[in-house]
Amino acid sequence: MTYEHLRLGRETLSTDLHSKKRYFGPILADPREHGATLGQRLREFRQRATTQDIGGFDDRKLLKIRLCADFKSAPKFDSIPGVEIVSQEDESIVLTFATKEGLSKFESRLTELARTGVATRKELLYAIEDFDHWTPQDRTGAALRDQELPTIEPFVLDVELWPQEQQNKRQTMLSSFLDWSRDHGIERMDDIRQPSLVMVRVRCNRIGAEQLLRHRDVRTVDLPPRLGVAVELLHTDIHQFPQIAPPADDAPAIAVLDSGLTHLVIHKSLSHELCYLFHSESTQ
Repeated sequence: MTYEHLRLGRETLSTDLHSKKRYFGPILADPREHGATLGQRLREFRQRATTQDIGGFDDRKLLKIRLCADFKSAPKFDSIPGVEIVSQEDESIVLTFATKEGLSKFESRLTELARTGVATRKELLYAIEDFDHWTPQDRTGAALRDQELPTIEPFVLDVELWPQEQQNKRQTMLSSFLDWSRDHGIERMDDIRQPSLVMVRVRCNRIGAEQLLRHRDVRTVDLPPRLGVAVELLHTDIHQFPQIAPPADDAPAIAVLDSGLTHLVIHKSLSHELCYLFHSESTQ
């Protein structure tokens, strides 16, 4: 039996090296209305930022941009001169530092969009749902939100500042914040200085805490962790623990991978005590 060979057609090569870029963002029903609404929201933000935010290692404003639902990552807002992306808090919130010139550029493009329905880099404007500033509620950490400020003053708080990749900016921000804290009667107890994490533990009263919640360079304010391992427990001899009977053959298994100095020993049985804490030196 013979079969007909498959026929392969010649592929047509594309020689167009200057094809137009296609825009795959959302299509607005009324771009002019979108531009007018966002322009008004941006003007309201500039008024609030002037009267409500305090502090900052420079005079830029902290602009919170809420993205439309179609966007899952931050558009390149830093392509606008004078705008720097600081953080993306979740899929819908982008924080930027914006100079006066950067805010004016934003506003002029929105004005152009409201007037003509088109604007430079319109995909950036289409991605925006709203403008706002980082409020004291945004800065309130989970534990502080749940337990509120301690009633006995002074008390201790952990203050996280906005991350700064450049060391000189990070150092300038931290030095400015510590100077501001000292001038407002807020005592520094300790701090962490890393590219992805800048945190200061402070002792203050309620007035100081309320000022921290309005400081431009503050990302979150929270109560210190309350859970921990006592030092005495770390030096416990593992041989003091009683022998545990072996688990059943069909008992579920649990595995914990940990590279720290304090290790977890997890036994296979869920019906018995699951773990003991001991210092790494006891295993040597």
